[in-house]
This record gives sequence, structure tokens and C-alpha cells, in this order.
Amino acid sequence: MELPHVGKTCSNRACGLHDFLPIACPDCGLDFCRDHALPDAHGCTAAVARPAAAAGPVAERPPCGVAACRSDARVTVPCAACAQSFCPAHRHQDQHACAALADVADPQAKARALLAKNFPKPAPTPSTPPSAPAPARPAPKKKIPLLELMKLKQIAKGAPSIPAAQRSYHRVRLPDGKPDAVVYFSTVAPVGRAIDVVFPLTGRSWNETVVAHQVALVCESSGETLVSALPLGEAVASGETLVLRIEPRAG
Repeated sequence: MELPHVGKTCSNRACGLHDFLPIACPDCGLDFCRDHALPDAHGCTAAVARPAAAAGPVAERPPCGVAACRSDARVTVPCAACAQSFCPAHRHQDQHACAALADVADPQAKARALLAKNFPKPAPTPSTPPSAPAPARPAPKKKIPLLELMKLKQIAKGAPSIPAAQRSYHRVRLPDGKPDAVVYFSTVAPVGRAIDVVFPLTGRSWNETVVAHQVALVCESSGETLVSALPLGEAVASGETLVLRIEPRAG
């Protein structure tokens, strides 16, 4: 099932795309998808009719952190990981080669190196041959009761284009006293895409919120914050209850 009440349909008649995070044209005020948000992209009559003299000095558009980007977007979105600002097309970590992705690949590497430095293993005695280290095993994901997971599947909503074998079902607790949302996401899409789906249910403006707040999904049972660049299927097990957390930025 789709989510027709989330987001808006692009006002460009030739497009008709339903966008979860539509962008309003600063001249005519209509909502468009990312590809048609600029006045030139949708043939904005309000921008053409506006007298040049009455417009006053043109505000300088903020630059995108991607050097090769030529976007004319009038707003930028700060990346919570690297603290740089990017246009809407490059706001996700995997879209601007975020420097923090190197730490995401192995988030425990620094901790292991620090333990090895401060707590070196004793050298084996000559009479005792060194034993081979046991292979590291990944922590098993928490198993959700089958009955509980089946209940989620019966009421969950999401994009029908996601194959059934790639769906991850979750109850998401929303802030501000909003009712819980029961949705399914793609297991191969990053966690950041799941945030894009559920954030509009809060009724808040994305651009105004991310300027001073951090937005993240947290696993309710473990309290672990999900890394936005990781595929959802690797970050959390299907059936886990998630919490959409919006907190003020430190400092």
C-alpha cells in the first residue's frame, strides 16, 4: 500500500511524481520534485513576470559541498556526520562521498586498536605453543516472535515497488505525541532513506528542522542509533520497534 497522505505530487503536469520531500518554488509557491524545483525547470511564469527592478539585489545562493555540483538550489542541508552543507540532491552521505563513511565501514576498528595498545597480550611461554585466535563472530540479531512479525505485516504500509523479499517491517514511534506508524522499508536501502519516509509524518519542515537539530532512527530495545549510511537490513532486524529521535545539535 502507498502513502498518498505523505509528501505531495509534483506540480509539473508532465511529471506527476509523488515526492516525499517536495520543494516549494520561491517564486510561484507551488510544490515540485527535485528535478523540477528550479523556476527554469518548470517554466515558472511568476519568475518571468517579476520586474527586475522590483526584485532588488539577488541573494547569493549557498554553495553545495560537492565541488562539481552546479545546482541552483536556494537552500542547503547540513550533514550531521561531516558538518558540511549540501544541496538537496547531495544531502545523503553516500551522495557526497562523506568522510565519515570510512568509520562506518568498521566502527569498532578504533576501539580494537586502543585496546591492543593499552592491553597487549602476554607473550606465550616456550613450553606452551601459541593457540590460534578464535574467529570473530558477528553479534546475532535479536529474533522477533513470529506472531508479532505477522501482525506487523498485516497492517504495515509502504511503497509497493519494494519486493516482498526485501521488506523490513517496523513500528516507528514519532515525536510530539504523534501516533505510531507501522511501515515497511527496503532492506537494501540506507537508513537515511527510511528517515525520509517517516519524517513527513511528524508534520515538521525538514529544512527548518535539520538546521538546528539532529534526526536519527534509534532501535528501542537496544538504544542503538542506526548509522544513516548503512543498509537498513544490516543495521536492524525486521520487526524491531524504532524511535524517530529529533534532538538539538550540541553547541
